[in-house]
Amino acid sequence: MEAVKEEILRSSVSVEEAMDRHAAFRRKFRSTTAAPLPTLGEFLSAVRQLVMRSKGVESPRQIGGARRVAPERDPDPSEGVGGGDK
Repeated sequence: MEAVKEEILRSSVSVEEAMDRHAAFRRKFRSTTAAPLPTLGEFLSAVRQLVMRSKGVESPRQIGGARRVAPERDPDPSEGVGGGDK
């Protein structure tokens, strides 16, 4: 109903004319066909591309295979401050 009111105000036409214009617009809009759905192959290809892109940022290989660095240990007090300067 809002579209009909807007058409009346915008074009200064009668309610009947506004209703006819709105009905014609809806018929035209509904008659347009939507884009066809992708095939299964196209869908899987798109998913694969998304996964590949995300791997560059959060690759399990990069996270799990990262070089591990041992945490620093406190020096052995028996070794002295310099670590073997006895």
